[in-house]
Amino acid sequence: MYLSFFLPYDIPGQPLLPHPHGSHPRESTFFTPRNVIGAIDRLQIGKAQDHDGLVGEYFIYAYEILFPLLGHIFNRAMCEYFPTSWTEHTIVPIFKSGDPMILSSYRTIMIGHYSVKLYGSILESQ
Repeated sequence: MYLSFFLPYDIPGQPLLPHPHGSHPRESTFFTPRNVIGAIDRLQIGKAQDHDGLVGEYFIYAYEILFPLLGHIFNRAMCEYFPTSWTEHTIVPIFKSGDPMILSSYRTIMIGHYSVKLYGSILESQ
């Protein structure tokens, strides 16, 4: 995991961290604070937790702390690389009604990371 590449600041006295995949722009401005806050506002309460055990309520109630960090992470991801952990999802079949042996008796939900949900929400809103 390259979390250190997403720090919103450089550590004083330390050299800048090199990018693992070569030279890329260090920052994008596509994801603005307004975009991130809007995406957090669109989250719903009472939904399933993600792979890390996070629920939307964490983002909703802590948005004042999280929105600048998330904006920075999203801009770095756009310029540098999309974290591979963000591509991991779990498909869960939910039984609706009828015969449990028939596939059409189920609907599916996809559980991924809330960070990706916010990232995608911002991209869709543009």
